[in-house]
Amino acid sequence: MSLLCIVIKNHKKIDKFSITESGVLPLQRTSSYTESQGNETNVKEENSRWIKIISDGYSFSYIKNCLQKSSVYRRKVLEYYSKISPNSPNTNWKIIVNLIEPQQHILDFKWAKIIDTMVVERRELDDSFSWMSTLGGAYSALGDYIPNYALIAGRISVRQLELALRLGDTPVVIRCCLYYALSLIQQSKLCAARQIIHTQFVKAKQLPINDTKLLNICKGIWSRLQYEWGLKKKKRKEMQVIV
Repeated sequence: MSLLCIVIKNHKKIDKFSITESGVLPLQRTSSYTESQGNETNVKEENSRWIKIISDGYSFSYIKNCLQKSSVYRRKVLEYYSKISPNSPNTNWKIIVNLIEPQQHILDFKWAKIIDTMVVERRELDDSFSWMSTLGGAYSALGDYIPNYALIAGRISVRQLELALRLGDTPVVIRCCLYYALSLIQQSKLCAARQIIHTQFVKAKQLPINDTKLLNICKGIWSRLQYEWGLKKKKRKEMQVIV
């Protein structure tokens, strides 16, 4: 015995699935459906019966959720349809569910309040991040000439990193770490910067979507690191010559 469930709303087939003991199996659905089509199909198929159920979307969603999550409930449903067709144990049942508008829509005010809080928080975080990006870029540009500004740019990058972690945006997190590495280069902390750049470059390459711009930022800051390292070695040689 098999159970095939077809869900219809406004004469359109919106869902189709098969109910078995192992679970609910989704099936391909077509765009439209008429009751006459269902009758013709059932006439042609042997050992086939169909039943029509009228339900609102809320009630049916509860039923389908139970079918998906509860093996006991699925077994009871299958046993019920076996009992109402004792003479034909191999009967193929088609359940036509016609969805109607509920008498009263359910408004989840608690969840709506949570979503509203999350949206406002995200908006404020995005706004703060934009301001910090502008401010951090300015301090970073001045950090090439004034060491104290490079230190401030690094602090701004750390604050940006905290916001990026709250936003849950991995590419932005990587970018903030790279900006912090740039501030370390300006402070002549080359070894620490090297470790950060290498780590973030590996993470950038492992992203599901190839972010060419982010990879180029890694390469650009790495080139800056190599340049500063070259200058440092050159100064050492000059000092050795003087000594």
